[in-house]
Amino acid sequence: MRDTLLALPKASILDLFKHLNGGAVGFDHERSKKSECVDRLLGAYSTEQIEAALAAIPAPAPAPAPAPAQPSVDQNAVAAQIGALFASLAGSAVNENKVRSIVDAAISDAVARLVNRVEVKVAEQPVVDVGIQHHKFSILLKACSAITPDGHRLNVWLKGPAGSGKTTAAKMAAKALNLRFTFNGAISQPFELLGFMSANGTLVRTAFRDAWEHGGVYLFDEVDSSNPNAVTAFNAALANGVCCFPDGMVERHPECVVLAGANTSGNGATSDYVGRMKQDGAFLNRFVEIDWPVDERLEAAMVPNAAWVQRVQGVRSRVAARGIKGHMVTPRASVYGAALLAAGIDMETVEAMTLKKGLADDAWAQIK
Repeated sequence: MRDTLLALPKASILDLFKHLNGGAVGFDHERSKKSECVDRLLGAYSTEQIEAALAAIPAPAPAPAPAPAQPSVDQNAVAAQIGALFASLAGSAVNENKVRSIVDAAISDAVARLVNRVEVKVAEQPVVDVGIQHHKFSILLKACSAITPDGHRLNVWLKGPAGSGKTTAAKMAAKALNLRFTFNGAISQPFELLGFMSANGTLVRTAFRDAWEHGGVYLFDEVDSSNPNAVTAFNAALANGVCCFPDGMVERHPECVVLAGANTSGNGATSDYVGRMKQDGAFLNRFVEIDWPVDERLEAAMVPNAAWVQRVQGVRSRVAARGIKGHMVTPRASVYGAALLAAGIDMETVEAMTLKKGLADDAWAQIK
């Protein structure tokens, strides 16, 4: 039934609402997508009621064919591949599976052109293909490669909402630069960064120590959740290029890249991130900041269920438009929800698990 309704014009779906609802649509349909109208219809009326209404309402007259649109670059790419398909099939029986596979490949290629695919060439090393990346990934790579007059790499603060791909971007930056990747989460004591000497005199090393001494991309994740007194252990090291560890002073490796992953700029808690702590100004001054928002084109490229991604992004948009604070709809909802749907869980249950969560029923009714 849902597929049948989706094939109708939006005006016909609204006519069904009016027919079933005493002449009124009953919700703000102008700002709702057709798929959302269909979901509301299926949620409010039974299949039998909808079928009866469909039989009672005359089918709309076919719309005039639109004027041909000027093809975009992506449309040309699809057209070229489909043209090649017909050329390959000339004089032979049409094979449905072959048609399907070539058309799918053409569409995938067109989608790939819309997102940011990155290949990196460093000196004489082979080209590294890191695949489709966030639209700000190239800026991150350049920032990781920038060198200060004292020969050290810049320290980069990645600020973005949960699920926006900061950790993945850090890993891919390490791959692109042919460097080892290490990381740790929020800390409460300086020894979690610097390490310590055990009771038997053995040095316990940390991820930060390894990158500092031997080079690599080091991510201090959830940095804005850390105790600000603990992270000041970073200050002298990040500014001066030498760090005092339990076993002595160690100079910073020329290929040590320090990244900080955060949901804020380090200025304290927000309505969405109530557990974040205000960080020391001298510590924050050691970093350049890159804003890392959700990249919805990357989200769509990552998840095979396009209809579900559109649903998630629609809910996210309405949460923002209605100013609902403390309720995050991140790309993880797209990834997790698509997996749950593929496992055979029904749509309403998946929405409750990934989109509604603890949201009150009245607030969910506003955005669903």
